[in-house]
Amino acid sequence: MKLTVFLVTKGREKFLDQILNSFEKLFPLDVDFLILDNGAPQSIGVKLKSWQSKNPNQIKIVRFEINDSRPSTYWEVLKENNVDWVVCPSDDDEIRFEIIADWENALNQNPDMVGFAASAAIMNENGDLTGEIISPSASRYKSAIEQMAGGFY
Repeated sequence: MKLTVFLVTKGREKFLDQILNSFEKLFPLDVDFLILDNGAPQSIGVKLKSWQSKNPNQIKIVRFEINDSRPSTYWEVLKENNVDWVVCPSDDDEIRFEIIADWENALNQNPDMVGFAASAAIMNENGDLTGEIISPSASRYKSAIEQMAGGFY
């Protein structure tokens, strides 16, 4: 099973460098990156293409000319790119390196697992890390039933 980091961005430039830098920590691992340029300004597209050139075998960029925030359109992009597992960081959060080991451990413990949620590091309005970590709501529950209910909540 392969993990794909799926980023949807519409051009929040002050956050973009930080999140792309956090992705680079994952380059040595067997992780793919799928970036949806969701109607971002051309300057963002240029920045994304430049970043893609650092590791073109692991990074694919899809562009929508007009921003489309419907999750169904994201699902189509994922299906067209044949991803196995996907993690979707927000375009204003830094992905945490630990997610890979956590995901692999969870998958090894439960090969029938169909979903996984991970934590992220929060950035402020200037794109600087605040030191705050957000965790999935389901992680504060002990039983699988409570975790599932927390995930839907």
